[in-house]
Amino acid sequence: LNLDIDEDVRLLKERLGMGDDVLDYYRVSCMILKSGVKAGLTLYEIASGILCRTDPSGEIPSKLETLTSVAGELATSAVHNGRFHHATASLALEEQLSTTKKAVDRRSSVFP
Repeated sequence: LNLDIDEDVRLLKERLGMGDDVLDYYRVSCMILKSGVKAGLTLYEIASGILCRTDPSGEIPSKLETLTSVAGELATSAVHNGRFHHATASLALEEQLSTTKKAVDRRSSVFP
């Protein structure tokens, strides 16, 4: 995927006046999309496994919402104690994508 996330964010902020919190979700969603495709997941698998709420009432946060909340808390804590490292965050994302891919593969083998 050849997405220019930074350019898209700039345009969304400049032309539509979107806030930083919305743009943060956009950035993360694009990164997950790119990483998911690279890991061999379909758009449906990425969306249903990570990005979307899947409970009927839509009240249970998606993995993305949960991860974003936890990541925000961890980042704040890490910055305050001088322990933030980008590689750790990247590994956490890769682990989530790998877990989603394995779950999809198991479902596919049960329901061919």
